[in-house]
Amino acid sequence: MATAVVSSPTPTPTYTPQVVQSVKETKATGPQDVQTILNYHKPNEDGSPPHPTYVDRPETYNRPFESHPATVKDVRGRESEYSLDSNGFQFYTHSSVEKDFIDDEQIKDQYYKEVEQLLKDA
Repeated sequence: MATAVVSSPTPTPTYTPQVVQSVKETKATGPQDVQTILNYHKPNEDGSPPHPTYVDRPETYNRPFESHPATVKDVRGRESEYSLDSNGFQFYTHSSVEKDFIDDEQIKDQYYKEVEQLLKDA
């Protein structure tokens, strides 16, 4: 009697995985800016909206993209220099009462309200 093993094909990723090599941790003496590549989806040439993507349908994941080199700036110690009005984001230090993020009802009841109030107060 013969036996056979059936396995479903593994979809190939449509992105280029970034490999980060481990380095020995050292005490940083200055900004630790990072050079990277950001990939943005290209708009359709005819101006139409992008086609939808569906979970568990990898054939819908493929969209053309363009790569742009970028520098991610280390702003540690300079957080107060950034504001929502000037930069489109700002840093705000806050400790949430929600710690587990497991119970959807608790998240909706407590965390969402907490974040809403935080945004109003900022």
